[in-house]
Amino acid sequence: MGAGNVISGNSSYGIYLQTASNLVAGNIIGLNAAGTATRANSYGIYINNVGSNTIGGTTALDRNIISGNTQDGIFIGGNSASGNVIQGNYVGTDATGASALGNSGRGIYLASSPSNTVGGTTSGSGNLISANTLYGIHVTSTGNLIVGNTIGLDATGSSKLANSFGIYLNSS
Repeated sequence: MGAGNVISGNSSYGIYLQTASNLVAGNIIGLNAAGTATRANSYGIYINNVGSNTIGGTTALDRNIISGNTQDGIFIGGNSASGNVIQGNYVGTDATGASALGNSGRGIYLASSPSNTVGGTTSGSGNLISANTLYGIHVTSTGNLIVGNTIGLDATGSSKLANSFGIYLNSS
């Protein structure tokens, strides 16, 4: 990993964003410093009704490892939470993307938050979203783009690291 933070063992949120236009990149969230064992927060990253945040990036140094949390890895909620981008992260695995260290809730939850992007079409923008207890991605809003991710496999795409559901879209 790069010069990021280890954000783990907190009783509530690893990162709580209530302001727009932030970059969260290169961190280990919910695991030990080596990225090999859980040191859970309740939520890994919680974005409350704000937009235009970027979680991760397209290089390995930008990648967040968001795993082992007792609730959701990434939660984005509220009608004003639009224009957020989640890209290049490992959600639910160890730092290598080879072993399951899932979040106990969802990997990524877009709750009533329209027009966000999970993944992308450029090199390195897809997320690895695997081994989460509930859903890999759960969406309860419209206008979101989910593209270019690996869901339910390891980083090589050759071994199964299943979520309960890969992607779950519903209206509530």
